[in-house]
Amino acid sequence: MDVEFDDLVLTARGHDLLRFRLAMLGDEMRSTLSAVLREGVFDGEAASRYQQASTEHAALLLALLESRPVGSVPADPRTVLVGDRVRVVTDDGAVESLVVVHPLELSLDDAFGRAKPALRRVSTASPLGRAMLGRNVSDVIEVRDPTGPYRCRILSADRERPTTTAASWMPYTARDPG
Repeated sequence: MDVEFDDLVLTARGHDLLRFRLAMLGDEMRSTLSAVLREGVFDGEAASRYQQASTEHAALLLALLESRPVGSVPADPRTVLVGDRVRVVTDDGAVESLVVVHPLELSLDDAFGRAKPALRRVSTASPLGRAMLGRNVSDVIEVRDPTGPYRCRILSADRERPTTTAASWMPYTARDPG
């Protein structure tokens, strides 16, 4: 199974965060409709809240349905792919461990991840994520960061162990990921 770099591949944490956000939006839409029915007033503010929540809900539900779990992507211990735990060393000798994730997952993590993950997560849309994606272990990469370019060497790339089963890869079984 080939993987395109723009495929929506989510780690188990990203999947849980997405389901959690969908559940929150569903609650928000139900709450807005309940208030409208109770008070009999569907004013501009209520309409705006409902439309905003339903638009985001539809987009995230589509993302969930189009997403694939990290475990469905064949691991390649030589190449950095979405969902991999990567260790890099910079020119100054600093070693950093991180997980490469899809930008949607990182935005959900930033917004709703109350319990911070053990490893730093880096988006495939970031300068470092773009520079690493598809590269091999031991490659020296040039990162064109807005604060200035830097180089680092990829020490290892290991697949994050999925904790989500195929049966749980469905919407509306959300649990608080924090």
